[in-house]
Amino acid sequence: MRLQLLVPLLTHPDPTPDSVVAGAVAVARHLGADLVSHAVDIDIHLPPSAFGGLFLDVPKMIADAEATSRAAGDRLQAALADAAEAAGVALIREEVALRPEAVASGVARRARLADLAILGWGLSTVEGREVAEGLIFEAGRPVLFLPSVAAVGALGCVAVAWDGSRAAARALADARPFLEQADEVVVVTVADDKPGATVETGSALVRHLAAAGVAARLDVAAAGEMPIGELLQVRALALGAGLLVMGGYGHSRLREFVLGGATRGVVDDMRLPVLLSH
Repeated sequence: MRLQLLVPLLTHPDPTPDSVVAGAVAVARHLGADLVSHAVDIDIHLPPSAFGGLFLDVPKMIADAEATSRAAGDRLQAALADAAEAAGVALIREEVALRPEAVASGVARRARLADLAILGWGLSTVEGREVAEGLIFEAGRPVLFLPSVAAVGALGCVAVAWDGSRAAARALADARPFLEQADEVVVVTVADDKPGATVETGSALVRHLAAAGVAARLDVAAAGEMPIGELLQVRALALGAGLLVMGGYGHSRLREFVLGGATRGVVDDMRLPVLLSH
């Protein structure tokens, strides 16, 4: 069964970065997977009397915003279709119109029917972060973030952040297609970060991967004063990894997502492609 990779194309207020086009196609080609481009247009519906005629330009402002959203979606869809065709990657095109407040939940629901969601990351807006957090914690599927500051390069080396936790184990399982295609897998353990993050647990994972036919080695880092999210990325880049795999930590409080320290550190300053799984 071929993998299906969902690419949400956000259009409002900031569109998905153009860099996601080449990145998503490169990942799909690497995995031998199909792409699903999912353009999300905004639908701003207000009752005719909502403003009581006080703001006569509001209907035009809404129409302009919706038109801009559709145009951005069409442009991204066309660019992704052209790149996929050139690379020989199968593409399924989808388009949906959602109320702005329903975008995050709508994208998360759609991602449940995919094997992996690929999100172009460079969005500093509240809306963009809501979509990202919704995918991590509500979709039930892994999310591959492609930062606009770093193009997708060779995926021959994959770094796996390992602390022996449930979230790390889930991410490891979800990253299996990448691990099976990798030339080298490096297990990165920050030994003095958590009780479960020890040389022994890291070595056990290396042995487990070897038994499954995946060659891996252990890299032990010391936390020191550097934030864990930064340290993991620094180590991954120093090792030559093109992808960092890690568990997504956090919880919901008062209907808002609260990210764990390492997860927030990575999301706030992403330096290479990162696969997050909760």
